[in-house]
Amino acid sequence: MNMSYEPAREVFGLFRERIIKDVEIASQLQSAVIMLRSSYNTAIRENRFIVGGAVEHIIVGALNGVRLPAVHVGVGDTRIDLRVQGPKAPAGFSTKASFSSFNVRLVNTLGESVAVWNEPTLFLFKKVGIVYSDPELLPNATKSSKDALLLDGKAMKGFISAHPEYVISMDFEHPHGSKIASSKTASEDVARAIVKNFPRLLLP
Repeated sequence: MNMSYEPAREVFGLFRERIIKDVEIASQLQSAVIMLRSSYNTAIRENRFIVGGAVEHIIVGALNGVRLPAVHVGVGDTRIDLRVQGPKAPAGFSTKASFSSFNVRLVNTLGESVAVWNEPTLFLFKKVGIVYSDPELLPNATKSSKDALLLDGKAMKGFISAHPEYVISMDFEHPHGSKIASSKTASEDVARAIVKNFPRLLLP
């Protein structure tokens, strides 16, 4: 086994164990993701990156909530979104939320000649929950499209069935199913937060 994945697997094991025991924080984590999805519909293109980034911060909050010190580091040109101090060594994770498909975009490949999945990754799926995997646990499970390196959905489904020890069971489906009657947009919320400081600028 690649030793670099050991800290991430250990941290996830502790996270899973503590989340299962702490019903309150598990409920709050699930509800926070559902509220995020209900507020910012990812059918609106601009919301997709915002929701993905917000999920990263929510996971950091849950890790800290179960006494696993975590910080968000997903700024700049990096594929690691959060770093957690484990009992023996720090662990870095990529985070991927995919609420409509198991075919996850692992790496956007525009401008890259070769893309490889190397990162320990936390996946969030709608009716599954949080899944940990890495390239050694799930080998030969990627495929390329014209603009992305994708995780093969069939391989991920098989992994979830075969390895419940790497799954934190939750349901991130919002109450109205796949349809949201109205939705915020991240750009409008940011604009309103700025404009309120300038009284001559009037938004309807």
